[in-house]
This record gives sequence, C-alpha cells and structure tokens, in this order.
Amino acid sequence: MFGMPEEVGENVLHESVGKLLEEIAPSQDTSRSGTSCSRIGRKRPDISRPVRVCFTDRTSAHSVLRNSSKLKNSERFGKIFISPDRTPAEREERRKLVAALKEKVR
Repeated sequence: MFGMPEEVGENVLHESVGKLLEEIAPSQDTSRSGTSCSRIGRKRPDISRPVRVCFTDRTSAHSVLRNSSKLKNSERFGKIFISPDRTPAEREERRKLVAALKEKVR
C-alpha cells in the first residue's frame, strides 16, 4: 500500500488501514480478519513509507486487490494505491511484459 501518510503510533496505522479496508470491501470482514500491518523501511521526514498488510486468508486479499480501484473515487483515500507483493523475478517478468506491450502500441 503506497501513499498512506506517516502518522505517529502503530494504533493510528492499524485504525487507518482498517477504515481503508472497510471502504474498499465493506461486505468482507477484512478489518477484523486477523490482518496485520507495518511500515517498510527507515523513517525519513520527507517520504511516507509503504505499508505492508498481511491477511490470514487469500480470499480477503483478493477481494481487497480486486476492489482497490474504488480508492480513486474516495475523498479520504484518493491518493493511496494498492499493489500485490511480488518477488523480484515476478517484478522483472512484469517489467518485460509492460515493455513488450508498449512496443506493440507504438
């Protein structure tokens, strides 16, 4: 999850992520399904760090990823975007696919 503003305290982070998940997928009980979240990287004053959210089951994660486009229309969470966690090999493969698609379009 990228773009979540840095706020003081872990409880504030858990509350913010819970509200975001409720807005994305209100029918799923993602906010209480044993999710854990934490910031990635070292804290710097000028950059907000990404947030890693871990779900206990795949259906909740897929539901959130599938409905993440709803964030664009959200007033509170409009600048936050969600992407799945990929391995370095998956990222490289995706980078090649995107480059190939760009070549096709030209």
